[in-house]
Amino acid sequence: MRAKRTIWLKAAAAAGVWALFAGGTIARAAEQDEAGGGFGIHRGHRGGPMLRGLKALRQLDLSEQQRAEIRSVLQAEREAGREEREALMGARRELRQAIHDGAEEPVLRDKAATLGVHAGDMAVRAAAIRAQIRTVLTEEQNHQLEQLRAEAQERVQERRQRMKQRWQMMREKWGGEAGSPGFLER
Repeated sequence: MRAKRTIWLKAAAAAGVWALFAGGTIARAAEQDEAGGGFGIHRGHRGGPMLRGLKALRQLDLSEQQRAEIRSVLQAEREAGREEREALMGARRELRQAIHDGAEEPVLRDKAATLGVHAGDMAVRAAAIRAQIRTVLTEEQNHQLEQLRAEAQERVQERRQRMKQRWQMMREKWGGEAGSPGFLER
């Protein structure tokens, strides 16, 4: 029983940390779309983890009707998800404040679990939005979107590999582990 609770708490804490970085993405995407930034992604902005894939829609040959339907989906989400986004942002603020105030572990775990629940709700919402958008696309466009997604994942892996190589070079040059005491003092 205790092991299950620990696993659940760790999962909730991980979701809470993830939500610290992902919160408000859907709101920003819809607002940017309304401001003319495209399909919820402002030019030059990654869009966050929840709707990052929408950037690839620009590379598809969409008809005006498809564009209008996608905008409609994003606008409906913006209105429907406002309360959930506010709850997520509030939970994130409460957790940060509790950390800042030096709250005890049970309080932090409770706040992280609450944040995790809200983050999970937002992830489900993002998946539903993606599914709705995919129904607007043709079979060929969906296939192209998958190819673009695979290429993007490959670029991410290449970037991670380059970063690992840079850290390794730094370790070799200055000795020790990056981030360890004295790492940059040599």
